[in-house]
Amino acid sequence: MYYRGSSLPHARRPTKRRLSDRYLRAVLFLTATVVLVFTSAMGHTASFTIRNQDSYRLTITDGGPPESLENSIAQYVEDRSLTVLNGDNEPLMDLWFARQLPSPTDPNTHPGVAYSTLNEGVVLAVMRLHQEHNDFRDQPVGAGIYLARYLRQPDDGNHLGETTYRDYAVLTTPKADSVGPQGFEETLNQALDLNLHPFAWGLWPANEVVTESEPGIAAFQPDKWAVKLSLPREDGSSITIAMVVAGNEWHY
Repeated sequence: MYYRGSSLPHARRPTKRRLSDRYLRAVLFLTATVVLVFTSAMGHTASFTIRNQDSYRLTITDGGPPESLENSIAQYVEDRSLTVLNGDNEPLMDLWFARQLPSPTDPNTHPGVAYSTLNEGVVLAVMRLHQEHNDFRDQPVGAGIYLARYLRQPDDGNHLGETTYRDYAVLTTPKADSVGPQGFEETLNQALDLNLHPFAWGLWPANEVVTESEPGIAAFQPDKWAVKLSLPREDGSSITIAMVVAGNEWHY
């Protein structure tokens, strides 16, 4: 079990610096976009456009996954969910993560892969969206129940430079009798049953997301929030993942 306690600490987005009237007049004709410049824990300076001022919290919700799931899926995931609450303290999504993932696969050393030993096609979690919410590509995803399966963006030249990392949790229908692993094409076809382009949540390197506890939630850039937790594996090891649950990245 990776849950401890009944509630989890949460991070707050840094407060936007008030601009002086003189400076505001000077920049209004140049841009209407507010840019926050900050120094990360690694000592690098970067600038980001603020698109989302919501704060998110993470709580634990008792109760097993939806009864409509196949038995093999329901028994595969935890019987308590991590619930993401939005800025209005309303439930945005429930995540029932896997009790145990398969043993690590041989590392994939291709550029842009953050989770080189995760098995493609494996179910990471059952997701229930309580309301429409945009995914990592900024596509609106309707309320409902989904499986979140691990998939890597193909290295075929068609997606070059689109995102920083190639790791995703793509959504498929909950009507499945296998938790994976399974092939890329099989997983992709299941995802395409939902949409012309897969609904996808980014997986960010866990060491770049700093939470007060695990599981936890934090803003790792001003417009992105991720849930971070460790999941056990069949061989006795574990893997820490950071799943983006709010914000998007699309380079063109």
